[in-house]
Amino acid sequence: MLRALPEDELEQILTYYREMIEDKVESGQTEEEAVGDLGDLRELARKILEDEDFAHSGRSGRSEFEYKTYTALSDGIHAVVLSAENKSVEIVPSDSDGILVKYPDDADQVYEFSCADGVFRMRNREMERKTFHFLWHVRYMPAITVQVPRNFAGDLSVQDTNDSVHVSEFSNLQSVRLETTNSRVCTENLSARSLELITSNGAVRLRHVSAGEKISARTTNGKISLDGVQSPEAALQTTNSAVHLSEVSVSGRLLAESTNGRISVDDIESPDISLTTTNSGISGTIRGREEDYTVSAHTANAANNLQNRTGGSKKLSAHTINGRISVSFQN
Repeated sequence: MLRALPEDELEQILTYYREMIEDKVESGQTEEEAVGDLGDLRELARKILEDEDFAHSGRSGRSEFEYKTYTALSDGIHAVVLSAENKSVEIVPSDSDGILVKYPDDADQVYEFSCADGVFRMRNREMERKTFHFLWHVRYMPAITVQVPRNFAGDLSVQDTNDSVHVSEFSNLQSVRLETTNSRVCTENLSARSLELITSNGAVRLRHVSAGEKISARTTNGKISLDGVQSPEAALQTTNSAVHLSEVSVSGRLLAESTNGRISVDDIESPDISLTTTNSGISGTIRGREEDYTVSAHTANAANNLQNRTGGSKKLSAHTINGRISVSFQN
């Protein structure tokens, strides 16, 4: 049915659903389950074609965006605060000494920019709520890109809805707070005093990230993954999905919680580890000697290779129900 679409639009649609399936697989589903969540594929194809007719008829009231730019000096700026609706937001470093925003605009968009009291603000909202149409969104993929000086050493806050937030390649940020809904939040190659990442129905990903004080990540129905992360403290919470930690070093408490999702760890270290889930397993490797840990481990209706013990200077708590516990230690 979809072969009637132009080749470029068909590729955009296939890419969109391919990424959706990949996200679901990363969140712990099998590929078969992820495809099954799409429902009847013939019905899905019919709806896509209806959206195609709607978009071309002009009844959507929407057209392709015109991209504009806004620039501001960064001298004296100690905080960047951004809010947007239904657009991806990406913050990238630049070698200039100013802030540059590239943003999509049309008749239904409202943008407000300001610099006052050391705070750069951008607020985007949609003046009129339109019915969401899949093909229109896929075709135009509205995105806001914000370039900030590479050596920026202030606070960063992003509040978004229904699309992704991505920040990378900064080495001296202070407080970082990134929040969206129904999409992913990603950071990589980043150093900050503290990081708070929040979403719903989407994944949270941190890769090669370090914090001076604390990392907090919360989502629902999405996977949390940390790879090459360092922090004095880390608190990670999700529901109905997995938590995966690889080469994570936490000098204080490391808390990872889920419901109905697997917790897997690979070469992690912390003096106070708490791993809790339900209806799924806990597995992986912890850096150090088992005898250094006071261990509290329990599951029901499944195997557990950990023995409860006292006397260790460090703490390990691993608790689940209806899931296997298989954790080993390595020097």
